[in-house]
Amino acid sequence: MKMSMWKKTMISCLAFSLVAGGATSAFAAKPEWAGKGKDKDDVKFEWDDDKFEYKDEARGIHVEVNGKKIELKFDDVRQESAWALQYIAELVKRGVFTGYEDGSFRPNQKVTRIEAITAAVRQMGLRAQAESAAEMATELNFKDADKIEKKYPWAVGYVAVAVENDLFLETESEVQPEKPADRLWSTILLVKALGLEGEAKAKMNAELSFKDKKEIPAGAVGYVAVALEKGLITGYENNTFRPNQPVTRAELAAILDRTGDQIPEDDSGFGQVTGTFAGYANGKATLTVNGKSVSYTLASDVTVLRNNALVGIGAVLPGDRVSAVVSNGAIIFLNVTQAAAVTDGQKMGAITKIDSNKLTIAKDGVATEYTVKSDATIIRNNASATLGALKVGDQVTVIVSGGVIVHVNVTTAVTVTDGQKTGTVTAIGTNKLTLTKDGVATEYTVKSDAVIVRNNATVALSALKAGDQVTAVVAGGVIVHVSVTQPVAENGQVTGVVSAVYADKIDLWNGSAAVTYAVETNATIVRNGVTVALNVVQPGDEVSVLLVNGKVLHLNVTDPVSDNNVGVYTVEGKYQSHRTSNGKVTQITISTVQSSGVVTRIYNVSPDAVVNGNALTLEKGVSDVELLVTNQVVNVITIK
Repeated sequence: MKMSMWKKTMISCLAFSLVAGGATSAFAAKPEWAGKGKDKDDVKFEWDDDKFEYKDEARGIHVEVNGKKIELKFDDVRQESAWALQYIAELVKRGVFTGYEDGSFRPNQKVTRIEAITAAVRQMGLRAQAESAAEMATELNFKDADKIEKKYPWAVGYVAVAVENDLFLETESEVQPEKPADRLWSTILLVKALGLEGEAKAKMNAELSFKDKKEIPAGAVGYVAVALEKGLITGYENNTFRPNQPVTRAELAAILDRTGDQIPEDDSGFGQVTGTFAGYANGKATLTVNGKSVSYTLASDVTVLRNNALVGIGAVLPGDRVSAVVSNGAIIFLNVTQAAAVTDGQKMGAITKIDSNKLTIAKDGVATEYTVKSDATIIRNNASATLGALKVGDQVTVIVSGGVIVHVNVTTAVTVTDGQKTGTVTAIGTNKLTLTKDGVATEYTVKSDAVIVRNNATVALSALKAGDQVTAVVAGGVIVHVSVTQPVAENGQVTGVVSAVYADKIDLWNGSAAVTYAVETNATIVRNGVTVALNVVQPGDEVSVLLVNGKVLHLNVTDPVSDNNVGVYTVEGKYQSHRTSNGKVTQITISTVQSSGVVTRIYNVSPDAVVNGNALTLEKGVSDVELLVTNQVVNVITIK
């Protein structure tokens, strides 16, 4: 086995498992794949259970799992680890990783040693050898050989091939197939695979600067030193190495971008190339590489990514910076690492995301984010509108000038399906009503002569209250009838769990939705038997409130989450989600178990908040986090 092939293998499937990813900006915002409208080319917009989903129907990667052919569309990757989609897709395409029979990839699942070994051997092109009768019949000399043969019979050949290529330490007597592949073990494996063991042994007495260096065995110091010197691994921002920390399937992709240039295409037509996309014609893609024009045949099942979405080759634009994986002289994977700069002119497509001053428009499977000029002209339904009036799924034509949108015209406004809708009223506008169900908020237009019934009486739209449980009838895309099935209390006592605290209002979880109540400036608030200010109330507190005309006049914390009555406190719970704006985390949501059940809490995050730990490992409902809160704003997030 050539060492160069080992380098290709281990750089691409092991080195990136060692990236730390501990920076405060490491939170990856969950992408919005929501859209609505009519089908167009590869893009399909679907309405499902009162919410829209934006899907790229034609783009997936077909793999075989346990003899069963499945298509991976990476929905769980988009939801849990969107930042790693391009890297994961490449690994699957290379055959390093595959998915599961249910079509999932499970990006946050910890990688075991047997999985890492298998991935390495497959990437080397030795799958056939590892699965040959000769290798499968190998009598392994490890203490846990019987366990491997009985529980992982398919892996016997893979372990044998790894041994033959000297990837195990001479002192390793067990494979420990189920043990997570931690950072130190992966470091040693990587250095040996790259043929740097001699250098590692010469650096066994090197001085490491990590605060937790004593956790690194003396016999492994040289391997870590060499890996650091070669730029193969990094530590965390708090100057720790965390040798025993396991890595996830998603993390296995993180350093590929850094090491890609180390595996250039070789004379046999295998490897990775980077360059600028020049065009596509007659089944060939032309790249400009180091100033030279090079044409490559595209494999019939080529996988293409642009803006972190699976697309067709037609979506790649001249000027895009790309990284391509070449096999047998043909491109099997093409990733746009830097999209070409936005050009001025007229653009068309479907809106897939709307931010404060940003608009994301998708066309032919390619999503492009534009900045909208503050005085841009926006037309919807033949009337002037604001950016906030646009809807995900609207078909638009926009004019870009100076790199920003100066004009938006909605050519086809998205329509709401008719039928009966149920949910909790969470916002009321002049002629708008927002209903929330199962955590999904949908805004509806209310017809001017709509019939609205509350407390068995016909009322105006303005008489509805946030927190009302309603059933609404939609006809012709607008609400024509609203019936309040359970009105929210306006006067009297209400109990619930505080899910969020603001300057002059609170959110109470009533078991099905979070209802916002304004708090009177002279309201009496009692916590731990002491009268306190509103900012002392903590998310998670169980409370009893007295409402007068819909506002909180008295609040009593019946079951506080802590005995601390100051504005600075810590709270622990399970990570659920977070929101970002301009690349920074603005909110984080955690859940805790209380006497009333599992309670979800929302915290505002300071733009200067410090994150301790690897944010890339956050897993919904699994990861434990601790928040340091000062005056209802999170200043420190610690990932356990």
